Amino acid sequence: MVVVAYGYKIGVQKKGEDIESGLLWAAYVIIIAQVVVGFTQSVGIDVFGLLYGSEKASPLYKLLRITGTMGNPNLFGWIILQVFIIIVLLNKKEYPYIPVVLCFALIVSSGSRTMVLIFPFALIFTQTLRQSVRVRVGQLLMLSVLVLAGVVGLLWTFAEYIPYIAQVEKIFLEGSLSAISSLEMRFIKWANVAERFSQGNWATWLFGLSDRPFTQVLDNSYLFVLFRTGVVGLSVHLSLIVYILGYCYNRRHNDVAKICIAYVSFALVTGLVSESLAGWFFPIWLMYYLGIVIGTENTNHEWGHMAKRIFRTAS
Repeated sequence: MVVVAYGYKIGVQKKGEDIESGLLWAAYVIIIAQVVVGFTQSVGIDVFGLLYGSEKASPLYKLLRITGTMGNPNLFGWIILQVFIIIVLLNKKEYPYIPVVLCFALIVSSGSRTMVLIFPFALIFTQTLRQSVRVRVGQLLMLSVLVLAGVVGLLWTFAEYIPYIAQVEKIFLEGSLSAISSLEMRFIKWANVAERFSQGNWATWLFGLSDRPFTQVLDNSYLFVLFRTGVVGLSVHLSLIVYILGYCYNRRHNDVAKICIAYVSFALVTGLVSESLAGWFFPIWLMYYLGIVIGTENTNHEWGHMAKRIFRTAS
């Protein structure tokens, strides 16, 4: 609520053009910083190790994975995806080809297989929002699948240089998500916590297991909320997310609202393997955007009423 209130203050006090310019500027600063830090990690030079944890990073000559300033490759990939969305939707003069290529290169270098598979859909989705307020679902899915096929083919061509990403091939060859070790570990963890949850009484089902060592990290937004806060908590959580999505969709003439739509849409998907809509850190940007949208919409509404009063007085 503090973050929403701060975003609201920005939305009320600043002009829409200034807000968008500030967000775009921040996105470019983030991407430049991640390129610099990521490059040092990719070549094995631990220049920024004292500032940013790089335990999960590895250089190109081993098994390329960079974490940038995030300390975690999957979180790094998610942040870069958000930066990509901001740059594409707010850069209105021309399509930002170079930043888009940089974002894609960073996501591939992160080794986040989820983000690599989502990126083609994000590419088409953001372009659709950029061109029109209408989203044609059928056309979006068809183009996304074609782009995804091209990206997968490109990645398989260079599999020897990015072996971590190339593991996605195992899913298609073996016909099982468990073919990837990280997913198999998630399945085991979810099953163990689900067993404890199912053995609880009615209070556990309604209000969850609360914050315990085995519920602190579940790599799934829905199970994270369900096991910690129960059916009641999950219902409230999903209702809030659906409300935010509907609220922003009805105000999609606002470019920041478009960013919210993209954020929620991809967070609902990535929430299957990460806590993209739960926890303390992931939803902060969404809450900030929401506050801005509410603030700018209220300001525009007030200006609209004022203009009508002035017109009537003049008449």
